Amino acid sequence: MTYEARWFTFYGTYITLPSFIIWDKFNWLFTVQTDDPTMVGEYEVELKAMVQITDMDPIYEEYIRFKIIVSNGCLLDEVTVTSAIGDQTHYINYDPQLNLDPTWTQTVDGCPVTFDVYYTDSTSSARLALEASKTTVCTPFPF
Repeated sequence: MTYEARWFTFYGTYITLPSFIIWDKFNWLFTVQTDDPTMVGEYEVELKAMVQITDMDPIYEEYIRFKIIVSNGCLLDEVTVTSAIGDQTHYINYDPQLNLDPTWTQTVDGCPVTFDVYYTDSTSSARLALEASKTTVCTPFPF
């Protein structure tokens, strides 16, 4: 008896499984290994079992089709700030370097969380991104 797993595409054709869907035919197990959000979607997989012609004539085949759904749990992640960075007034050449270390919790462990640090321009009151020249004054963590 031989087994084959293949992807049944939306064009109605069969191709090999995507490289991130791994079929272990000895343990009858499909494993999805990807962190690429472009791979999110539904994959219709066909599993085929066939008795070789040397063992049976005519050849006997059975098929089963099922869907493997690759989802991104991070889309549902809820981030809650537990210690925020408040407004800071810093005097250049007077105050020591600031260390900013915000913390948060999230409902889906392992999803990436990032933050940005801005400064307020003293003349225009505009909120501006922290430039490389200002990083000697402020070191945001974790970077």
